Amino acid sequence: MIGRKGFIYIFSNPAFPNELKIGKTTRIPEERAKELSGTGLPERFIVEYYEYVFDCDLCEKIIHKNIDEYRHNKTREFFKLPLQEAILKVQEVTQGKIYPQRKINKYIHRLNENMLFRWACQNNDYILRFRHKNLLSIFYNEIPSVNVWQCREGDRLIIKSKFDDYDDLINYDKLVDFGLNILDKNRSLTEIIDIYPGDRLVWVAKKNKTYLNNYPNESYSVKSIIDCLEYAKIIVSSQEELLITKEGYPLPFGSQLNKIPNTIILQAYFKIKELGIPNTWASPTMDLP
Repeated sequence: MIGRKGFIYIFSNPAFPNELKIGKTTRIPEERAKELSGTGLPERFIVEYYEYVFDCDLCEKIIHKNIDEYRHNKTREFFKLPLQEAILKVQEVTQGKIYPQRKINKYIHRLNENMLFRWACQNNDYILRFRHKNLLSIFYNEIPSVNVWQCREGDRLIIKSKFDDYDDLINYDKLVDFGLNILDKNRSLTEIIDIYPGDRLVWVAKKNKTYLNNYPNESYSVKSIIDCLEYAKIIVSSQEELLITKEGYPLPFGSQLNKIPNTIILQAYFKIKELGIPNTWASPTMDLP
């Protein structure tokens, strides 16, 4: 029997803190999230991650078996585990057991076609984008160029590998469905960033207090890495009250309010170096589809 094509998704909901809904759908995940949100819940479901697969029934069955120890209720699809760990558990199946592509490394994810990630950043987190300028740079394994954005409290990033058209990026209703909640949570769309095949995205965040007590000289760590294999967009929303400077000017996303420590850039670079050269690459001078 041929399996059904569809999506494996991860949803969150403020009404169920520390729990994630992990399941399957043969429809668009945003539509599924909206449908679930209309069942009398006080809060809407937020799309945290999804991935298109060729057999969503088999993938869901294996994933649920692997994470059964995290299940909150044996009759429901809610699981208690951190988001990045949940993504790792999903990709161990979708990109390991079902469709072998590579060895799965902790917190290193691949951005393929029809996928979405959501990053909820805190004050003074950093987002880094590493990019090789040309094929010779890759061939000679040169150090890639890097862009760094410093986050403010409440910044939200959606990394999405496909939009139907450009109107999707400026359609507030669809952006709310993607999990930005611009209208509901006093948020504003602040940035749209192009991503090309071969780019590597790194999220560097402050370590928790327990770790800092044991390792006081290591205040930051790499929280997540995305190896981009497809064209994509980063959509950024920010809290409105944080968008204006004291002088009354708009403050764009990533404004470097403090000097970025070189250790952060080096730490991120050595992590992406472990990935080796990109498996695919496209010139950043090309127009995005």
